[in-house]
Amino acid sequence: MMNIIDTFGDGVCCNHGQGKYEVFMDGLLVADGDDFDAMESHFFGNCGDGPQTQKPTGEPTTNATPRPSSAPVPASFDALVGTPACNDIQSICSTAGTSLLDKKEVWGELNPPNTLDNCADGTAGSYLTDESVESVTVVATDSAGNPVEGVLSAGGFAKIKAVVYAWNNGAGSYVDFFKTSDIVSPNWVPLNSGTSPVGQGGLVDVESPAFQLSNTAAIQAVRVGIRFQGSQSPCPTGGYDENDDLVFKVDMTSASDAVMVAVAPPVTASTSSSQEAIDCPAMVEDRCLEATGCYWGRPNASNRNRVRRNENKSCHEL
Repeated sequence: MMNIIDTFGDGVCCNHGQGKYEVFMDGLLVADGDDFDAMESHFFGNCGDGPQTQKPTGEPTTNATPRPSSAPVPASFDALVGTPACNDIQSICSTAGTSLLDKKEVWGELNPPNTLDNCADGTAGSYLTDESVESVTVVATDSAGNPVEGVLSAGGFAKIKAVVYAWNNGAGSYVDFFKTSDIVSPNWVPLNSGTSPVGQGGLVDVESPAFQLSNTAAIQAVRVGIRFQGSQSPCPTGGYDENDDLVFKVDMTSASDAVMVAVAPPVTASTSSSQEAIDCPAMVEDRCLEATGCYWGRPNASNRNRVRRNENKSCHEL
């Protein structure tokens, strides 16, 4: 078996070049690939007739010091916390490729709502047309956000990477990142300001700034949310909004030596100043009624008569 691991969770293709890999055995191509998220495995060959490894004799002379595993194992659903989780200490924890966070509850998401505090998804829209969180990854980095070889560590740094679906051209879709060191009663700390729209429609790769992990908790969590307009909140209530959490373990070996860096909280702009121009005529009624700067009714009518009659109603800019 061969495992290929990418610590940043985006494979070797295609956002930063057209990379690929090939594996040959006895001159024959037995495995290849390119775009594989965090990890990909291939089975090939036959060990049945090969040389057999001899069983070690005697006992070890010293006790080995246990080390956290650095081989990333994809997240799995943990019924005790109600979210996807990685139960090994590793360099990356990811739901990519697992389908655990595909869709919202109303569209058939597995194990909804996939949040520690039962924050529920919105119920409006349709799959792969309107907003959703599709996968969440947390990866060990340095303070500048560059991936490192070590595992996720207490007091160390990390970054969140996610795949989201943004409506239309992404001008009205906003992504929020949060962290918490208490998975029982989470206090969600924002990692970005939430004032910049995704700016691109469809499936989009997004990432948080680098952030410091707590040096007091062995189990921590992150949250990724996507919302239509509105203001940043750990649990927004819009019909098109969704939040998903990911729980992971950190190495506590050097926790007492970690120097915690005081970071000013991100500044969140007011709702009115954070909104970008969006395409009102492209909205269905439900989205139009939620939108800031749009109205549902008859065009070129007075405020008094905009919604009086049912015919010719559509979404228009105020």
